[in-house]
Amino acid sequence: CEQRTDWKAAKRVVARMRRLSIQPSVDIYNAGMRASLSGRHANSLQAVTLMQEMLQLGPEPNEESFRIAITACGWSVTKREPLRHDWALYFLEQATFRGLSLDMGTYFAA
Repeated sequence: CEQRTDWKAAKRVVARMRRLSIQPSVDIYNAGMRASLSGRHANSLQAVTLMQEMLQLGPEPNEESFRIAITACGWSVTKREPLRHDWALYFLEQATFRGLSLDMGTYFAA
């Protein structure tokens, strides 16, 4: 998924795994979030949506998950796409609550 930079493919993989009662790994979600931020059809909202899904349904996000999601919140593909500072602060709070240590660049991105 990540090599193709196709977040739609990543989303399909996650949905199919859930239908088969297989818990997608954090690596699959992280690859999907990275893919959503790259390529011609980059969409930071998809990274935020995937992170929200992880927080609700699992698996437990790791430092990389939070770093990608927080970065996505401050990243706008076009001038029409809103920045998501409220979600960045929420993700930062969730990482802290879980005892995860994020790098300084992630704190500045929030």
